[in-house]
Amino acid sequence: MPEPVENISPHAFQYLMLGVESELLRLGLNWQSERIKAWMARVEEATGHQCKIPADLSLKEVLALLDRLCETPSPPLVVGGDGDG
Repeated sequence: MPEPVENISPHAFQYLMLGVESELLRLGLNWQSERIKAWMARVEEATGHQCKIPADLSLKEVLALLDRLCETPSPPLVVGGDGDG
């Protein structure tokens, strides 16, 4: 895969972030999940730049996160969870 280019349009970057958000939702995660916080801490440690919120991520980091999330299998569905019915 070729190295991603940092100069993409803001709209294209928004679509990538929408993909990340969709994958987080599919996996039952969000940006405040411990798993995502831990990943962002590793990125911060590896790159040396602050990485506390999604806006701190570079294009390369967003693509890496999206790839990782897409490779993660969905959690099993729970049927009849709370017994209301």
